[in-house]
Parts: sequence; structure tokens; C-alpha cells
Amino acid sequence: MAERRPIATRDTGWARALAARVARTGLSANAISVLGAVFALLAGAALLLSDGPAWRAWLVAAAAGIQLRLLCNMLDGMVAVEHGRATAVGALY
Repeated sequence: MAERRPIATRDTGWARALAARVARTGLSANAISVLGAVFALLAGAALLLSDGPAWRAWLVAAAAGIQLRLLCNMLDGMVAVEHGRATAVGALY
């Protein structure tokens, strides 16, 4: 296994518990990556829509989408590496 960049959050109890729970659902690491991309697209759309009367709400939605995308990014690696769900094409995701 290649060395992974150290991320302090990955070593927290809540992150390990969440990764274990997601792994038990049977969701693949690749599916988690795709979900992260969906959150990124939603965040981008929220940023585009933030030029209007409800701009504060759209910016909050964008911030939430960005954080959910980052969470998916962390979880896909944890599910793939620590729970043995890596695939041959996983690096493409």
C-alpha cells in the first residue's frame, strides 16, 4: 500500500466510526467518490445562485456542499484502504 498523506481528522474516533458504519452499508468507495462529486456540483450551483435576494442561504448551502464533498473525499479513502474495498479503477475516482 502506498503511503497516504497524513490527515489528522482520519485518526479521530468519529471518523473511524463513520467509515466503519459506511463500510457496513456495502457502499463502495467509488460510489462515495461519485457522491462527493455530486456535492461539489451542488456547491458550485449554489455559488452561481448566490447573486440574488437569498444570497446568504445560497452561500450557506455552498459551504455545506463543500464540507460534504471533503467528508466524502476522506471517507472514500478510509473505506477503500482501511476496510479493504479498494478497486483497480479507484484511483480514477
